[in-house]
Amino acid sequence: MSYKTPVAWVVTEEHEGHAVVVFHKNGLAARRIGSSQMDREFEETDVSRAKLFDDLLGKPITAQDYLDRFWWKECESCYKHISIDDEPIVDNENGNVFCNAECKRKHEETNERINYN
Repeated sequence: MSYKTPVAWVVTEEHEGHAVVVFHKNGLAARRIGSSQMDREFEETDVSRAKLFDDLLGKPITAQDYLDRFWWKECESCYKHISIDDEPIVDNENGNVFCNAECKRKHEETNERINYN
């Protein structure tokens, strides 16, 4: 399906449960772009309209935007799936999401050790 102006599409792959939002006029073109972004073959992905993201056209999509639209994200420290209901700590500056303050502290300590060496 094609539209006169770009709209939001969600491109998904089932192997690892990843998904990306792509803005384009055409669903097949969005699928091609999303497949490439996830490093997947076209045949390994699906595409569907994502009307919840249409208002973000031309803007960067933040971790908070995903959570506000009922997507889950992975904790940057322990890799647990987190939804908005979990009241996560979101750092939109670098896109990180954490379960709690302890996970954020561990992640920051690890990064400091890596950057210090």
